[in-house]
Amino acid sequence: MKKLSFVLGLLSLLSLSVAAQEEREMRWENVTALYFAATNGTDRDNALQQYLLFDDAVLNRNRSLYRQYETFAKEFTTMSINASASGVNKEIDDVVDEVKKMIKEHPEMADELNAQLKEVEKMRGEYNGHVNEEIKEYTYNPKELLEKLTNISQGKRTYTAYKDIGNGLYAVQTGACYGPLEPDAFKRVKTPEENKFSWGTIDYDGNVILKPIYSDVDDRESWDMIFLAMKDKNGNVRLGACGYDGRVRIPFVYTGCMGYHDGGENGICAYTKGDKWGFVDFDNKMLFPFEFARVKYHAYFEVSKDGKNFGIIDDGLAKMVVPMKYRGIWDYMETYLEMERFDDKIDCYDKKTFRLVKTEPKPHD
Repeated sequence: MKKLSFVLGLLSLLSLSVAAQEEREMRWENVTALYFAATNGTDRDNALQQYLLFDDAVLNRNRSLYRQYETFAKEFTTMSINASASGVNKEIDDVVDEVKKMIKEHPEMADELNAQLKEVEKMRGEYNGHVNEEIKEYTYNPKELLEKLTNISQGKRTYTAYKDIGNGLYAVQTGACYGPLEPDAFKRVKTPEENKFSWGTIDYDGNVILKPIYSDVDDRESWDMIFLAMKDKNGNVRLGACGYDGRVRIPFVYTGCMGYHDGGENGICAYTKGDKWGFVDFDNKMLFPFEFARVKYHAYFEVSKDGKNFGIIDDGLAKMVVPMKYRGIWDYMETYLEMERFDDKIDCYDKKTFRLVKTEPKPHD
């Protein structure tokens, strides 16, 4: 059964890959496949993801080149499928034989297994529909295409990852350059740890908003905030946040973070400073001093100053709504938040008003 799941997953992935080639965004190009083909498939280790960003003007001036690349990308996908087709079909044949044996051994499962076999054969048909043995070579020379793309690429910059984070910004990773798109790229390949702090942001025109000195961008688009980590001059990791305009909203002075929630007008963030937890809003205004020994998050912030007696800070109200006198949260009911007392009883708080409604004996198994 595991093998069947694997084949189904493989076929789905290949189908998605083909669809992605057909629906690719116009602004970004992943030249990984192009580089791999330009080396005649000899440099697979260095053919990692490299993205180029083009603005509309560049695309319009080089429309024919873009179409050439588009043709190459489809041909590369087809040739890759051609190369793996016999192996994939052999895997499917093995799975089909295995499932047919299972049907004989477990006839009570025949309906379920036959349904899965139909799904496998359907996906096999879709997969083989992309196989085209007639395509044996590329219409355009990958090496020449790669050189042309390099010459017109915006700012001669490459990115190893990118994601659209809204508000007119892309988060981009730079630093590790694995192809011939920048001089001496192979001499500047960084270690994975160094790569971690090579994220920044650019606008849709390619202008740098945040320099690539941060770890992976953790954005919350609706908040107009980008939560980040960076290294200080001593190499220590510090946490903070910037606005989409690049302005520092929460200074990079914190050592840990439990979470950030758009609960109030300005939001609430749980950070550590030293060995204590505290809470600030999205403009670093202190909401609760750095005096908590422990903080947990289960839809509410559970906090304790001594590590034993817990209360609740509601992120929506940004205030202490349940006093610090409990073992912790016992359970969530539809209308009640149940807090475990130290005398084998449960205090039930209304989840909307946080008013203590009743006290009940603690259930026992």
